[in-house]
This record gives sequence, structure tokens and C-alpha cells, in this order.
Amino acid sequence: MAAGVTFNIIFAWLILSLGFMIGLPTPIDNDYGVAVENPTLTVIEAISDSPAEEAGLKSGDKIKSLSFGEGQILSDLNLENTSDFINKSQGEILVKIDRGGEIIDFKITPNTKIEDDRKLIGISMDMIGTLSLPIHRAIYEGGKTTFDIAYATIYGIGDLVGKAIKGNPDISQIAGPVGIISLVGDATKLGFVYLLTFTALISINLAIINLLPFPALDGGRIIFVIIESITKRPINPKIAGSLNTVGFALLILLMLIITYRDILRLF
Repeated sequence: MAAGVTFNIIFAWLILSLGFMIGLPTPIDNDYGVAVENPTLTVIEAISDSPAEEAGLKSGDKIKSLSFGEGQILSDLNLENTSDFINKSQGEILVKIDRGGEIIDFKITPNTKIEDDRKLIGISMDMIGTLSLPIHRAIYEGGKTTFDIAYATIYGIGDLVGKAIKGNPDISQIAGPVGIISLVGDATKLGFVYLLTFTALISINLAIINLLPFPALDGGRIIFVIIESITKRPINPKIAGSLNTVGFALLILLMLIITYRDILRLF
């Protein structure tokens, strides 16, 4: 009944363990006790509706340099001096990034809409390098990371359900098939290791979603089994079938809505 869920979790664990052996992108401030190699200032997130997002910066972009005006160039990058450079800039700045080996220039104008007293372009960033672990540590950290991602997924689903109950559902961060294909393309451009990590993330999400106590999912079937164990009698097949049909129809409807939103994001 839950064989698919188990497979997805184990698959993600193996994928992440392989990633740790090959070398995963990791902040220089980490709990692994191992120094990362070749740290680079990297975009973690471009805030929605910020100058950075509107210009086209994406998570995983490696910042190579910033410049503005005549000869005002910053190439020795870290979190503090980059933030100060952006704040002191005059007008438009040129941000040179490395995206999967392709060097791209972005023209961005910082503003004070995010913070009143400081000019920002609207990104969170960190010094990210490559972390490679020996096989025994890689297997352990792969399992730990799988658990952490699963916990974060459960928390996110709980938050989504809570907002829906309060009448304020937010599905803006949920991706359907179209959105996932787009994200796979982005991960592929960033490199093989990013694609590995994204594959593990998808596998964990599928496992958690399949365990939800909802008709047509494994979690719903588990609830049926529990009810039958408590009542000592089988659930009426017609009732079970009707619940599964309604559940499946609702899932299809939700997927269509999310896919429609994904398509709108492309234009």
C-alpha cells in the first residue's frame, strides 16, 4: 500500500547521498565541520516583484561582479561589501552572473521600496561552495537532509491547509506539471548536482503528498484500513468507491487550476 512512498523516500536518500559524495552546493557557514571548496556569492532567492526578479535573476545564479558609473566595480564579493556597494550605488548597476557556465549581464536599478532607509535590489544571497563528504558521512547526511526536507514539506502543507480553512488559501508557490518542467530546465542549466537535488526534492514531495489522508491517495487507503480495523468490518465498497472518485476528481481539478497558473506565469 505504501510501497511507492517507501521507494520515493529511499530513492531521495540515495540521490542526496550521491550528491554529498560528488559535492553539493553548501554555505560556508555550515554544521558539517568540513570546509567548502570554491565559495562564491550566490543568489538564494529573488524576492517577488523586486528589481532583481523583474530583471531576471534566479536562485542559483553566481554573482561575479557588480558595477555602476565610470570605473565603480566590485569584484571581491562577500555579503557585507556587496550590500554596501548596492546601497551606495547611483542609478542603474550592472550585475554579472554565472548561470550554469553562461555569463550573463543584468541591468538593475536598486530602490528603497523593500527598506525605507536602504537601497536594495531584492535578493537573499550567501557564500556557497562545494561540499564533498566521505561515503559514510554522505549516507548519514543524505538521510538527515531527506528528513529535514520531508519535515519542511509537511510543515508547508500544514500551513497551506490552515490558510485554506481560514478562507485564505495560497497556491501561488505550488507548481504543476508545466511549472515543474520549467524548474527542471532551470536546474539543468545550473548543473548536474542541482538537478540531482531537485529530483530528490520532487521524490520527497511525492511521498509526503501520497501519504495525505485524502481519498484516491495511499493515505486515504490507510485511513480506510484503520477504520476497518477499529470497526471490525469492511467499508461498503460503494462508499469507498464514491469517496475515491470524488477525491480523484478534486485532485484533477486542483491540478488543472495549478497548471493554468503555471501557464500564466510563462507569459
